[in-house]
Amino acid sequence: MKNNNSNLRYIRQLKSVAENLNEQRLHSEIDELSEKITGEKFYLVMLGLFKRGKSSLINALLGDKIVPTGVIPLTAIITLIEFSSEKYAEIFFIDSESIKVGIDEVNRYVAEQENPKNIKKVKFVKIYHNSEILKSITIIDTPGVGSSLEHNTETTNEFIDKIDAALFVLSVDVPITKAEVEFLKKIKGRIPKVIFVMNKIDLFTKEQLADATDYNKGVLNEICDKQPLEFIEISSLNALKGFQQHNKELLEKSNFSSLLQRIKLLAESEKTDIMNLAVKHRLLILTNELISKVKFRIHSLKMPALDLEKKLKEFQSLISMMKNEKSDFDILMEGRAKQLQNYISEKVNEISVTLIENLEKDFNQNQSELLERMKREDLFQIQDEFINKLKKNFDELKSDLEKEVIEQFQNILIKYSSGSNEFMSKLLNSLGEMFDFDLSYISEKFDLNVYTSFYYNFESEPTVLGLNKGMIRNKMPKYVVKKLVYDKMLDSLIEKIHSNCGRIIYDITYKIQESFIKFKFDVSEKNDKMLNDLENILSNTLKQKQLTEDDIHDEIHLLTEKLEILEKIKNEIAVEQ
Repeated sequence: MKNNNSNLRYIRQLKSVAENLNEQRLHSEIDELSEKITGEKFYLVMLGLFKRGKSSLINALLGDKIVPTGVIPLTAIITLIEFSSEKYAEIFFIDSESIKVGIDEVNRYVAEQENPKNIKKVKFVKIYHNSEILKSITIIDTPGVGSSLEHNTETTNEFIDKIDAALFVLSVDVPITKAEVEFLKKIKGRIPKVIFVMNKIDLFTKEQLADATDYNKGVLNEICDKQPLEFIEISSLNALKGFQQHNKELLEKSNFSSLLQRIKLLAESEKTDIMNLAVKHRLLILTNELISKVKFRIHSLKMPALDLEKKLKEFQSLISMMKNEKSDFDILMEGRAKQLQNYISEKVNEISVTLIENLEKDFNQNQSELLERMKREDLFQIQDEFINKLKKNFDELKSDLEKEVIEQFQNILIKYSSGSNEFMSKLLNSLGEMFDFDLSYISEKFDLNVYTSFYYNFESEPTVLGLNKGMIRNKMPKYVVKKLVYDKMLDSLIEKIHSNCGRIIYDITYKIQESFIKFKFDVSEKNDKMLNDLENILSNTLKQKQLTEDDIHDEIHLLTEKLEILEKIKNEIAVEQ
């Protein structure tokens, strides 16, 4: 209670400064934090890459299948799940409007197919459910590492600082990846509590599970500097089935009770301390950003009008020059994405050739037997045998490509993110030298993280040919059966290989292109917003220079008082942390 009172006092002071600076975005974030404190909302967030089982984990926690799972491509819109005696969903839009819908209608707003590139301007979604676990926590679902609480173009970096505790979901069938390692390094120390959950243990034997656990723990220990890890192995699939079917054996196999007990301990015994740490961390970030903005404005006001006007022109020229350099870098990274697309095309085409060669070999080696069967047996049954073999081949191809493409694509985005950070760091350093002013807090605020909302899906279901079942094949000569049935079936199966491989190539290359375009857009929008904020401060300050010296002196005095308040808040928070 004491902590809440001091935190709310800080909130009121920060809000006053934000209003004076006309910082609407910061004002909104301060209001959000205030609501979190007064409502004692504990944010338990699901983090992890696509297809690690985050959504199925949430469904198991709720004992109800309400969050979309599988291969449905989702936008980067956050879903908050809160308690209510009534089950429904609420869609919040960027223009501050909201509508109530059924939970089964949520996909219309969060699925990429239903809401491509968020054309419906959804800010976030709330799902209300009567699960007991929601009485003490708010569960937040992220479509993938790199999402945000506010809207689909904010970076993971902003969202991470709003988390109280996180379940970082790993999958037993996929060893921890470079993208996950890089992300964990960035969030280390910024989230009060992280519990690692290794999902899908139902896929492995005990020996295989032990090997996978040892490997992942070894990697995580290096990231966490040998600090104690909380690592829980579960099967969310078995848990959900167990809850729905009241099957104790499935529930026991799922080991889900271990996770539920840990979450209960979080909510009952650790919630207050964790929330206080998270709130203090968020307050410190907001305070530092306001300090930078106030100092920048004071510094600009003290500068002679002619010098300020000159600096503004230099600022605009520097941005233009840096954008040209960034454009060259973008072209290089687009080339790397294109190389990945070409690699996928070549690999799938090579596999297509191999599949066709194996199919033809199978037909030729067993031609005599096949011709006899085709004279006597149901043609659909014979064709299904080959189709099932092809399905197995395509399932293996799909699994291999998912791992390889996602890993390579994420590596491209990591390099792009790193390069973009270097450009922004260089730009802010140049601006700092130009104005003899430290902009480090602003650059920290807009640091870019790995974006991983890359999804794709393909169908590999060859359909049965409409072969004529009415033919009196048992009396036909073999050469006629070969021409009318054998050759046609082989041609049809080969065509199915071609069409499915073509579908895979199109789908993956299209998704790579669309994901990269969206990633570039998100990065550019965030950077442009930051630079526009600084440019607006300079432009508005230049207008203020038209006021009298007394007015300028009064404004500087007022800002200096605000700065003293902010510095005091910063020092007090540092002591309390």
